[in-house]
Amino acid sequence: RFSTEEEKLAQYREAAYFLCLSLSEGFCYSMADAEAACLPIISTNVGCFSEFPGFLISVRQNVHLLGKMIRSIVLGGFGRRTRSFYETYTFSEWRHRWHAVVDQAQQGAPALK
Repeated sequence: RFSTEEEKLAQYREAAYFLCLSLSEGFCYSMADAEAACLPIISTNVGCFSEFPGFLISVRQNVHLLGKMIRSIVLGGFGRRTRSFYETYTFSEWRHRWHAVVDQAQQGAPALK
């Protein structure tokens, strides 16, 4: 637990990777924080993983194989990205995409009763 935003940012700056081995997750805020810090994400397919670039692993595999997979990703030289999803995905783009979804849903959709 962090007392301040600065403490949290310092921890993410010191990290080389973000590893999530959860079997179940809602929206994983720590994963979003890691993405915003441009950390490479290694995760199981939970929460918001599919929203970000990263490496998908399965914890249901044997532990030895899981360790080898993580080691190969780390040794593969995958370092921090230069830009975060949050720097490239603007509110304007988000609004435009949601308007398109609503417009598409309205075309030919039956009236709500």
